[in-house]
Amino acid sequence: MLMNTVRNDQQEEKAILAADFSAADATWQLGNVVLEIVTSGKPPSNKEVIAALVKRLEFEDDVLTLDTYRQLLEYVVYQTAGES
Repeated sequence: MLMNTVRNDQQEEKAILAADFSAADATWQLGNVVLEIVTSGKPPSNKEVIAALVKRLEFEDDVLTLDTYRQLLEYVVYQTAGES
């Protein structure tokens, strides 16, 4: 019984650390996307961010980075859904 509790605590701790890392990575990746857009001379609109994320999804091989891009794309599309 004690072993299961320790295992569950360790799994919960790993999940929290992974979520923190994922959020930090997503923030960093979104910053890179916006920087890429701005340095190309375009305004950083939701449309430009979505296009840049889709482009990155097409060429990325790393599974974790792909997941981050998908989450960012989902977030930006969700935020854009209320805009006309």
